[in-house]
Amino acid sequence: MGLRQLFEDAAEIRDLALPPLQRIAVMRLLICITQAALEGPEDDEDWLPCRERIQPAVATYLQKWQDRFNLFGPYPFLQVAKLEPASGKSEGDLPSLDKLNFAWAAGNAHTLFDHGALSGKREISLPQLAVYVLTFQCFHPGGLLSDAYWDGEPISRSTTQAPCVEGSALLGILLGENLLETIHLNLIPKQRLISPEGETSASFGRPVWEFATPPKASSAEAEKVIRSYLGRLVPLSRALRLLPGTDRCLITKGLDYPRLPISREPMATVVPAKKGLSYLRISADRHPWRELHSVLVLGTVDKPGGPLCLHNIRRLYHDKPQVVVDLWVGGMEVDQAKLIDTREWLFSFTPSLLGESNLRVYQQGVSLALDHDSSLRTAVQRYCKQMNLESRGFTPRAVSMYWSMLDNFYPELIQLAEQGAALDLWEKRLLHCAFEAYTYACPAETPRQMHAFVLGRRSLFSFSKQGVHA
Repeated sequence: MGLRQLFEDAAEIRDLALPPLQRIAVMRLLICITQAALEGPEDDEDWLPCRERIQPAVATYLQKWQDRFNLFGPYPFLQVAKLEPASGKSEGDLPSLDKLNFAWAAGNAHTLFDHGALSGKREISLPQLAVYVLTFQCFHPGGLLSDAYWDGEPISRSTTQAPCVEGSALLGILLGENLLETIHLNLIPKQRLISPEGETSASFGRPVWEFATPPKASSAEAEKVIRSYLGRLVPLSRALRLLPGTDRCLITKGLDYPRLPISREPMATVVPAKKGLSYLRISADRHPWRELHSVLVLGTVDKPGGPLCLHNIRRLYHDKPQVVVDLWVGGMEVDQAKLIDTREWLFSFTPSLLGESNLRVYQQGVSLALDHDSSLRTAVQRYCKQMNLESRGFTPRAVSMYWSMLDNFYPELIQLAEQGAALDLWEKRLLHCAFEAYTYACPAETPRQMHAFVLGRRSLFSFSKQGVHA
């Protein structure tokens, strides 16, 4: 489906069927096109009614800039037309197109269960290639790339992380009933790019494809791009050129985008750190429900809080506190320039959860879960001490079981927090899960094991205010 048809049918399209990184990249493109077409919205008052203007404004915009969305030609999409390989480089020395998809094995990037690279003749359609280029520009983790010349000038091979992967940030997108509503929910008014002190954190800017030629790093035009909201939404983090008629491409350093705290990623959650601010990280082995109270804080461009689009919920549903809101979160976890994993989750809640007192209840529930984690560790250690065993083999097993169970029950905490209710029922759930995990990790089959089990269980139950038997 092309961009024109996508926007024409946006009210009938339920959602994007894409893996996590591609979902983020394509949504950023759609949001960027929409806000460039609207030249706004200006503020919260302008945001609410702008939904009706989206489709006609985008149709006009795509007609004006249609030649900038082609993969090949004088203005190749998110590419540098005047990029040439370094002297002495043959076509066979250049990266294959497989490098543009992080899920595929290519070069030094070995991926389990990906056998498509063995034949060396993987089929990639042009629509797929367009999505891969877009995702690559948003998420490339950095490292050394090819030697190349940009308009005759040599380019540094060393690259930093692309904007969407900075700090392995957990990124959030509000989901509506259809794609048009989803786009509308995630638009950021210009006024929200200004701090409460009146300082502009980022200019609204222009998308990079509107420039006649991609701006080189350190140029005046490049500064306008990298420090602007629209310039960051769809970045040119890598100088890239597809070679027509081949399965090869040129990839080298593009623009370096400012990092936190100079520039804030609008889809990320910013949290306090020992030295200033940092992004809430995605973790492949840690469900983000434990940090949902941080994600749902209504922050600003220069203050801690979740994705800037969250303010739209309060604006749209201020008189509908029981409407269910869907927040999709996901991203890529990296270790320097090494890709670790990509993950995604979906949270459903009502706007009442955004209240400070409700979020405080939720945070208290998470703190209680951590306290029971500590009591579980103590119980296992007491069991192992009585059995004269090393606890290193038992504690991880119990703790993993405990959090795996809670990963299925956290919606109960969301419901209690939405109501501002007491956490007695949640604490009973925590004790039940802790006891089940303790039973799973610490066998009680022999008389000696039974004695050790009872001693450890006393530590577990003595912690709980309820003293409820699991």
